[in-house]
Amino acid sequence: MFDIGFWELCLIAVMGLLVLGPERLPVAVKTITGWIRKIKTISRNMTQEIEKELDLSDFRKELDEKNETIKQQAKLLSDQLGQPVESLTSLKSELEDSIASLDKNRLVDTSMVSKPDPSEALDSPAISNNSVVSDRHQTLVDLDSAGESKS
Repeated sequence: MFDIGFWELCLIAVMGLLVLGPERLPVAVKTITGWIRKIKTISRNMTQEIEKELDLSDFRKELDEKNETIKQQAKLLSDQLGQPVESLTSLKSELEDSIASLDKNRLVDTSMVSKPDPSEALDSPAISNNSVVSDRHQTLVDLDSAGESKS
């Protein structure tokens, strides 16, 4: 701290002895050493507090970084979970539109189609052995029976 050698300390001691005298010099030395001890203690305590604060600030920085990472991951997860919900919602609306259009078509088809004669269906060559019924004919029969059940 101070670059004071042995001879400089001796010179200071002789000057103190001349100025203070032999009676007050020991009291002055005790007082000065007490001040030096207090200054060293205060300096040591301040150093320790600064180190604690630096460690605490490092801890806070690390905590803030982890908190930010968690927030980013939560936002990413929220976005990823939101996409399937949005697609399911759009699929639901498309299905509802399709069902509504099918209901409209069903009402139109049933009003335009007369009841098929079952004896004509057995006479046709495609179903003479009663093994296969055409999809269109079956649909019409289903629509017709649905119309009767509603009435």
